[in-house]
Formats: sequence, C-alpha cells, structure tokens
Amino acid sequence: MEQKLKVLIADDEQLSRELIRHYLKAFPMLELVGEAGSGAEALRLIDALQPHIVFLDIQMPDLTGLQLIRELSAEPKPLTVFVTAHDQFALAAFEESAIDYLLKPVSRQRFEKTVNRVIGFCKNQLPEKKPSHMDKLEQRFGSEAPASYLRNFTVREKGRVLLVPVNDVIYIESAGDYIRLVTSSRRYLIGDPLSFVESNLDPKVFTRIHRSYIIKLSEIVSLKPHTNGESIIQLRGGAALKLSRSYRHKMDLILDRLKNGRKS
Repeated sequence: MEQKLKVLIADDEQLSRELIRHYLKAFPMLELVGEAGSGAEALRLIDALQPHIVFLDIQMPDLTGLQLIRELSAEPKPLTVFVTAHDQFALAAFEESAIDYLLKPVSRQRFEKTVNRVIGFCKNQLPEKKPSHMDKLEQRFGSEAPASYLRNFTVREKGRVLLVPVNDVIYIESAGDYIRLVTSSRRYLIGDPLSFVESNLDPKVFTRIHRSYIIKLSEIVSLKPHTNGESIIQLRGGAALKLSRSYRHKMDLILDRLKNGRKS
C-alpha cells in the first residue's frame, strides 16, 4: 500500500492522546494528521482532513463520540475505534459500525492487535460491495483488496491455528469480548467484533438479525411472530434466534428466502 492511512485522535484527555500517539509510532504505514480535544473540534477535523481511521473517546465536551459519528457528513465515514473508560457504551458503539472498542488504560498489546486488524481490513479484506461506512474507502488509499468476501475464519486454539470455512458456519453470536462461530459439529471463539465480521460476509449469504446474531440465510426453516414486533427465526439444527425490532427491515429478505427455499 503506497499511500499511508491517515489517522485522527479525538479525546479530551491529553494523556490519553499522548499514549495513542506513542503507540502509533510502531506503525509507519499510519500517518497522524490531527488531534482534537472536543467533539465539535473532532467533527470539524474529520470533515476537513477525511482521515481513514479515528481513535475516538466517548465522553467529550460539546458532542459525545456516539453523537459525533451520527453527525458526520464526510463520506466515506472513517473506520472508528472507540477508546474510553466506560464499558456500558460498547453495544451502542458497535451499532454505529465501530471497528473496535478499547477500554482505558489501553495496553500496547491490545492496541497493536486492534491496529493490525484495522490495517488488515483496509489492505486485504475490503469486499466488492462495501457497507456505508466503507464506501469508496478503497479509492482513497489505493487498496489491493481481493474482489471477494471472507472465505475462512482464522481460529487460534491451544497453540495452533485453525481455518474454519465460512460455508460451514450456521450462525454467529456475540460472546462477551469474543464472537462464537456455530457450525453443525462444534463452536469456535474468535476475537473480532461482530460488526467487523458482518462487513466481510456476503450479504446474499449471511444477514444480521439482532445486535448479537448473524445467520446464514440458507439455514432458515421458519419465521414466527413474537412479542413487541419481534420474531423468532428457526434454523436447521434446532437453534431459535430472535429477529429484533431494530432489524425488522430484514423481514422481506428472510421471507423471500423461505419462499424460494420451499420452491427448490
């Protein structure tokens, strides 16, 4: 990748900005283009500088980190890594397409793991059809991404590395700081955020139905109404997962899948 990835730090704590700045020195492919001490300043700098990656605090003057992301007019929106002392905002952050969520104080090891994931995503794993927050990002830094979606999950288990084919996965669920891949024979834990995995899966094959679940469409057996506008999706193998109100717009996709499945 010839062109460097531009980085912005937005945090009202100077020590936190200094720590991130120090950690970034280990990554010559990243270029720190600006720092902001408030939400309003960060919003202005993002629109002006169009960074590829933003390390963003949650609680800041003027605008919170979550409010800032919702206010952004710049397209494509940058990849966002939230860096905060407050773990209660994690779900809301991932619903805003955060690539990761780091809790202060951030260790070098945890920071480097996140940065390597972000760089890998930018450099090697951009799908042909990108989600809204990634649209046209490839054009901005000259990605050499393959024209395909994720084919295998990499699982580290007991000192060895396993490749789990995406086609073997029935559904994916949140599991604390990890996500769980569920196949017909067993389950695997990996450390990538659910939103990150969702961005790398073919939307014609997998879809998100809940903040905690992604399912394989071909595994759907039935859809039944539940309470409060929610539904229960039955999958082959017996799993029954909730389609939440936030993902009701997926209903037509699921019904079409059921209809086509009955014809075949």
